[in-house]
Amino acid sequence: RGWIHSLITALVIFIFISSLVKSEVCKYHSEMDEKEDSQTCSDSQTCSDSQNTVEMESQPVDMEVEVKEKPLCSKAMSQEDVGEGKKPPDSSHDTSSCDDEKHSIIIIDSTEKTGATKSKHLTEKEPVNFPSTIEGFGYSFIDGEMRNIKTNERFAFEVRKGDKDYNQKHYEALGELITEEVYKLLESEVNLKKIELPIDKKQNEAGSFFFASEDAFTNSDKLMIIIHGSGVVRAGQWSRRLIMNDCLDSGTQLPFIRTSISEGYGVVILNTNRNTQVIEKKKCKIRGSSSPEQHA
Repeated sequence: RGWIHSLITALVIFIFISSLVKSEVCKYHSEMDEKEDSQTCSDSQTCSDSQNTVEMESQPVDMEVEVKEKPLCSKAMSQEDVGEGKKPPDSSHDTSSCDDEKHSIIIIDSTEKTGATKSKHLTEKEPVNFPSTIEGFGYSFIDGEMRNIKTNERFAFEVRKGDKDYNQKHYEALGELITEEVYKLLESEVNLKKIELPIDKKQNEAGSFFFASEDAFTNSDKLMIIIHGSGVVRAGQWSRRLIMNDCLDSGTQLPFIRTSISEGYGVVILNTNRNTQVIEKKKCKIRGSSSPEQHA
């Protein structure tokens, strides 16, 4: 029993000494960690302050945002309706079918603290007023080809070098005039009649139209119905690009109409992409027409 008692006593002493040593070691490491944390925090604060200083110097100060806004149109305006300049529907017409054609421009005024510089950025470019005739664009149709009046060269898409937005708008504006020119040719060149829709269309009501030959509704033997493709093309057109870059015969339906009439067909030329009309800056739905497919 004596040796067991001595062993237990030695074990208790060993455990006690180990605890003391462990406590001192933990205390030492804790003090070292606190010193390192303090140093790191100081360095981090200095770095953070430096970064904030750099960021503040690199950013404009006193940012002011001025919004000059007109209400936005809820739906896109059809290209064929631009600039038609017709009177708005009268009070008897349901104007609820019309959407205001509006736009918005945002001007951001950024001024540095020193007041030395001031810049303005427009999210939209200022509207451009293009000519109202093909000749005003400098082109004319010569032997069925659209040529530059001065140089006799073919159509050039790039009017302002590097300005894609302006060049596209220039192209689209000219395309609208070509649409009107083709409408005239359907009446003057192949003697088609322009028929208004709806048939019982009221005065100042939004409407559309198609073209037909004299015998289109009386010829019981042969009837040719010609429908253009989708997109911006209208009655009488296959492709604006071909009209501009090649000729009227390849870009319009005129050759097919001439052949059909010579073969004794009555002819109807549909205008299914025209389903709205802008009247006094309001896009108005056409009664009985809601999509190209339903229109046809």
